[in-house]
Amino acid sequence: MTTHVEVMVLGSGIGGSTVAAILARQGVSVGIVDAARHPRFALGESTIGETSFLMRLLAARWDVPELAQLSTSAGIRDHASHRCGIKTNFGFVYHRADVDHDPYEVTQCSVSEGPFGPESHLMRADIDKYLFEASVRHGAVAREGVRITEVSFGDVVSIALDNGETFTADYVIDATGRTSVLADTFGLRDEPCRFRTDSRTIFTHMRGVKPYDAVEESSGQPNLWHEGTLHHLFDGGWLWVIPFDNHDESESDLVSVGLSLDTKRFPKPDGVTPEEEWNAFLSRYPAIARQFEGATSAFRWISTGRTQFSSSQTVGDRWVLMSHAAGAIDALFSRGMANTMAVIEAFVPTARPGSPTSTR
Repeated sequence: MTTHVEVMVLGSGIGGSTVAAILARQGVSVGIVDAARHPRFALGESTIGETSFLMRLLAARWDVPELAQLSTSAGIRDHASHRCGIKTNFGFVYHRADVDHDPYEVTQCSVSEGPFGPESHLMRADIDKYLFEASVRHGAVAREGVRITEVSFGDVVSIALDNGETFTADYVIDATGRTSVLADTFGLRDEPCRFRTDSRTIFTHMRGVKPYDAVEESSGQPNLWHEGTLHHLFDGGWLWVIPFDNHDESESDLVSVGLSLDTKRFPKPDGVTPEEEWNAFLSRYPAIARQFEGATSAFRWISTGRTQFSSSQTVGDRWVLMSHAAGAIDALFSRGMANTMAVIEAFVPTARPGSPTSTR
């Protein structure tokens, strides 16, 4: 069976589903395909002001109310999920190995001011599912749980799926992230990656993580550490703590936790599990260890290779790579989703039929 659409979106995460919803709402015939099924685990959970502002901008410009609903913590609770947290601040706490923490080696930036309230910690499984379903409501033709076996470019773009189905399209948007289908098809990855930062990560979701405010004396910061995205900094890396359980209306008991480590200072050890590496890290930082005393992982720990990757090209004849398919540097400062929305804001006007700057 062959289905023709004007635009085919590869990947149904937050970026792919957002661009599919916008284009479908504008009357473009859109297909969206993903190897996984919703809901599914995803990282990239902390919003910043740019993320929320761009969601409201896109919602108003392209008449997609679901994006506006996700741009505030109250809107998320009312429409999408009760498992998301709030973010009133960016918190940074510096630690030295093998000594207790100096409570005044900290800094905090408030992000709770303004008419829209605090930012959010997004349970991506819920949010991605909500946006994917929005794209379908607006008219996208969706396929879940099927893999792309081949993408070929001729008079039209042909996308073959492992269920025997084929889509043809005039244009392809690759939102498949690090495992980018088009980067693989065209051999676009830079080897080695051209970025100077060289780090790796281990991460999971945990239960029973204590609020840092409960294990460390206050240093006079304006907000509770537990109400924001907390960064434990140390020589050679940093640790993120993103709670989804940090307000009374949350129905989650999970906290996103991950270590980002300089590979030159902390090369990936052989024969050591990610959980063993995590426990060895805690043994060197007493204040952090107190926060995680008794905490357990809700999912298996995941250990990555180098976080950074780059591409030699991101736009070509009838295709484009979304931001997380094009490259990545580091999750510090929560730029990921804001970058995604910025790419969509710049790209959609060129993809809409009849646009004076249309690439089609």
